[in-house]
Amino acid sequence: MTTALHLAQIVLAVALIAIILLQAGSSQLGGVFGLGDVGVPRKRRGLERTVFNLTVLLAVLFLALAVVNVIVTGNPTG
Repeated sequence: MTTALHLAQIVLAVALIAIILLQAGSSQLGGVFGLGDVGVPRKRRGLERTVFNLTVLLAVLFLALAVVNVIVTGNPTG
């Protein structure tokens, strides 16, 4: 059971890193450092909105899986 939890957490971590890099790659280089489009509010549309929602979903799933992992194993480091 714990091996499956660890494996699922690793897969989610890799997917979360990939989607964050994809999200940062779709904006300007300054966006990676928090300098892109400062003060220009705009709506997310289409693929950008989907990638953003997927990022939030993966982050929530990763957090939930980490909490379950701690509860099941009783040890935060595994």
